[in-house]
Amino acid sequence: MREPFLAGAADAREGTAKATGVQLPTATGTNSKYGCSQTACYVAGPFPAGIAYPNNHLYGVVPSPGIGLPTSAGGPNTDIITVVYTDNTYALNLYKVTAFGANGVSISLIPPNPQPVPAVPPLLDPAYGIKVGDLILLSNNKGSAIGEVTGIPDNNTINFADLDPLRINQSGAATGNIKAATRVQPNLNCMSFIGFLPYFLGTRRCHASCEVAGTAARSGKSRP
Repeated sequence: MREPFLAGAADAREGTAKATGVQLPTATGTNSKYGCSQTACYVAGPFPAGIAYPNNHLYGVVPSPGIGLPTSAGGPNTDIITVVYTDNTYALNLYKVTAFGANGVSISLIPPNPQPVPAVPPLLDPAYGIKVGDLILLSNNKGSAIGEVTGIPDNNTINFADLDPLRINQSGAATGNIKAATRVQPNLNCMSFIGFLPYFLGTRRCHASCEVAGTAARSGKSRP
């Protein structure tokens, strides 16, 4: 795992640092959220509540005091520290984007040619390929956008349909989505997976109560 690629949520909340991170969809009335997989949330409140991103940005480190699930029935809520990182176990950055669907709801791409050694597995590879619920960061020299995978119809297409569980895909937003990024600069020439590691901190010392709860980006599953 690499170091967090972005940071500063706490500083941005307090106005002590310039806001960093990746802008998420804006002005739609629905905030993108974290703390959930495809089927459940790991924070206080029923699914599909989740937690809205601070300042509507995805940061590398996000503190969330008092909103984690309790460690026992009737106990106090835990604190959460969520760390975001790039997952390099699959060389998605070697693929080339060849086309975008209307409003950024899909991308078409081709594998590297020639292939490196070992070769990059196809998108539908059952062990290492793309999975529904993956978060993918698309970047160019103008900025970045994030999409939550909602379908992989073939080995050359990834879908980012609206109404995804984390509400990352909002094609009607004016900014902060794939459509806006491609409008500024259609050559999104770098792609990578994003993973989430939420740490739940109880009322005891951290070494007795911290645990890694899985990754929302992988629907609670880790790559082999």
